[in-house]
Amino acid sequence: LQDYEARINELVAKYTPDYLWFDGFSAGSGYNDFRSIMPRIISNYVNDAIEKGVDPYVNNKSPVHKSRSNFPAGVGVISQDNLRLKAIPDFLWENPATLGRSYGYAVDEEESDSYKSVEELVWLLTDTVSKNGTLLLNIGPKSDGTIAPNQQRRLEGIGEWLEANGDCIYDTVPWNVFGYDDVRFTVNLEHKIVYVVLKELSQSTSEITLYYTKNWDVGSIQQISYIGKKGRREKLAYEFDKRLQIQMPTNLDTWHNIVFEIELSVNPRDLPVKK
Repeated sequence: LQDYEARINELVAKYTPDYLWFDGFSAGSGYNDFRSIMPRIISNYVNDAIEKGVDPYVNNKSPVHKSRSNFPAGVGVISQDNLRLKAIPDFLWENPATLGRSYGYAVDEEESDSYKSVEELVWLLTDTVSKNGTLLLNIGPKSDGTIAPNQQRRLEGIGEWLEANGDCIYDTVPWNVFGYDDVRFTVNLEHKIVYVVLKELSQSTSEITLYYTKNWDVGSIQQISYIGKKGRREKLAYEFDKRLQIQMPTNLDTWHNIVFEIELSVNPRDLPVKK
């Protein structure tokens, strides 16, 4: 235990990590021993980070949500393998997710290319952020430290989507509801924007009716745009018939994980939320 504590303190002192991540402690006889030294380790990290101007971040891992977690409630960000939530909680949480089934490199997964698709991974990211979570996507390198080609393609695909649509992820928070069915919401409070992410659309779709917009003041909407690749934005026509109805873009870049940007004159949190 002394060696474990000394190694982490050395890591903190030398590298000032943005994030200190701990896997779940074993439920065996050493569980309480590890918990006994963690207050010193965490306080040392937090104090060091604050002194150096870094915003400290620590996870609180548990094998079962809120059951026998590493640390007491309120310490660190709730974390659990492949964690998915059905609603927006009143705390920050984390999903350490796998590309496929394994956290390590699995030859059969790579050879069969059986990882989640780029579309699935982007939706996982969007769903997590819309519910006040963060996605920690695991990559299992090969024994020589390289990232396998099919894993690289996933990362490049996510990066390409974020390059075009990162505004709906970065500097956003959940809206009053996370969404419904295959629709997710995020908001940028500073710029008064609601982002709408559609998991997929049929090529025959000409208009979408957006739920949870009932009784919105049409005058509060300044503009609605479709966000395309390479910064392309297309202004969209819309109307109200009990709910917001948005006309589809003339030229979609993709039929998956489509992003609309609703610019407002009011705080998004002040909008009525009626389905």
